[in-house]
Amino acid sequence: MKKMQNKELIIKSIALNNHQGIERVQTSSCDPNLNVDSCENFPVGVQVNFRYNLAQSEFIDIHPDIEKLLGIPKQDIMGKDGADLFGEIVPEESIEALGELIQKSYTICKEHRHSKSLVINIDFNVFTRNKMVKRILCQYRPVAFNETGIPVETTGYWTDISHMKKDGLPVMFAIIDNKLEYTEFANPEYLIKSPTIIFTSKEIEIIKYTSDGFRIKEIADRMKISISTVYTHRKNIKMKSEKEMNQVINELKSKGII
Repeated sequence: MKKMQNKELIIKSIALNNHQGIERVQTSSCDPNLNVDSCENFPVGVQVNFRYNLAQSEFIDIHPDIEKLLGIPKQDIMGKDGADLFGEIVPEESIEALGELIQKSYTICKEHRHSKSLVINIDFNVFTRNKMVKRILCQYRPVAFNETGIPVETTGYWTDISHMKKDGLPVMFAIIDNKLEYTEFANPEYLIKSPTIIFTSKEIEIIKYTSDGFRIKEIADRMKISISTVYTHRKNIKMKSEKEMNQVINELKSKGII
């Protein structure tokens, strides 16, 4: 029941079965104005452009580099309900908070549907199919609305911003006419509901190497980082989990994460 509620929360009430009265905004599927390069001093990680049908809750198209980003091949994405995709990659303790932000972003799109310079930005943590924790920035622009003003089609980018931001509450902000008009953080009460610990991709890597019997120096060499950085990651792992490394290893193994 909870999974179904989460799915409904993400796709809201926009799962419409017809396209009557659709109003289209003239923009290309790979609009350069959506590129995060347009943000000042914004370094870009792996970036994947997409076009999404909100009415059918499915991707119209997405770049094959989505596999680099999420560890999921394009053919799996194209055949998956959008809400199910979020259900797979978004940590359970964040799914409701993210769903609420997505709903609010649709309201902003409806209110500003006649603006051609509206860009919605939402950043959140994901847990990729290849067991990595990443921070993703999703930027999208509505390109079609139904007769009631609800967005039914969007185009945009998913960008890996893990090198800039590791974790935290999902955040949504809207840029209209090149100005930041809305900023909203997810309700933190959602994140208290689950004791699940979110480790970064580097922390998972160190836990796995430790599990495989590698020593600190060997881990540093393999990851091309300093020994002190390995110790820092191990310290963070212990602080997050409030457990010893061998306990963390056993727990992650039991969950199939490593």
